[in-house]
Amino acid sequence: MCEFLDSAFGKLREGDLEGAREAFNQAAQRDEKNAYVYVGLGNISFREGDLKKAKELFDKAVSLDEKNSYAHVGLANIFFRKGNLRAAQESFNKAISVDNNNPYAYVGLGNIALRKGDTAAASECYDKALLLERKDPYAYVGLGNIASQKGDFVAAAGYFNQALLLDNKNSYAHFGLGNIFFQQGKIEAAAEAFNRAVLFDKKNSYAYVGLGNVSSQKGDFTQAIEYFNKAISLDDKNPHAYLGLGIVYSCLLDRDYTPEKTKILKKLEQLDKGLAERLREFKP
Repeated sequence: MCEFLDSAFGKLREGDLEGAREAFNQAAQRDEKNAYVYVGLGNISFREGDLKKAKELFDKAVSLDEKNSYAHVGLANIFFRKGNLRAAQESFNKAISVDNNNPYAYVGLGNIALRKGDTAAASECYDKALLLERKDPYAYVGLGNIASQKGDFVAAAGYFNQALLLDNKNSYAHFGLGNIFFQQGKIEAAAEAFNRAVLFDKKNSYAYVGLGNVSSQKGDFTQAIEYFNKAISLDDKNPHAYLGLGIVYSCLLDRDYTPEKTKILKKLEQLDKGLAERLREFKP
């Protein structure tokens, strides 16, 4: 049984979702009441963007083992993806209450803190995760995002590249490097990095925002609108997708796009008041 689960989680880490699914199903045939089987299958569904199925599987894992910390992390990640930060925080804290050595729960809390703009708390969470697991690429991605926000692109690139050494298919690390290139005016390098992010995770809403920004910078507004709308279709609570879309509409002169901009501003007010103000002040 253990060998099937080890193989399954190994394939999951490598990004071989079909191979992992087959191995988890083989494990289930031997012990259908093993909560880790459903945690693994839930992670596969989550990566595929099927949040409803993922939640069913994580709930199944919790019903079999209420103290399975990784099942609570899985549920928390779903809440986070949906923008329900309060529920996500409760689930991450639940994961820690049953296993305070789960590094992924601290990464999750770090992501929430970063989303709220509390970089000090976020950094503390990511550092705690790395104390528990030095090879967790997502903790390095988090630290990279903090450094990038502070404008320290050298440190940020170091963190993102460390994440890629541990997992060269990490979509968010490629996206982070793309953002650095974009900020530095290296548009083609940014486009390559964002495309790699999409290659390794076609559900990464932020990667499409990056590609939208590249297209907008090049003046290809039609393509930019497609990318921003794709990002919104994947995550309708991604504020940067709405900001990008609003900027494009501000640049278009073929007709009056006030109704579209008004709708976008209303949505941004709900998601991120700072970005809403940026859009109001934007001058093409």
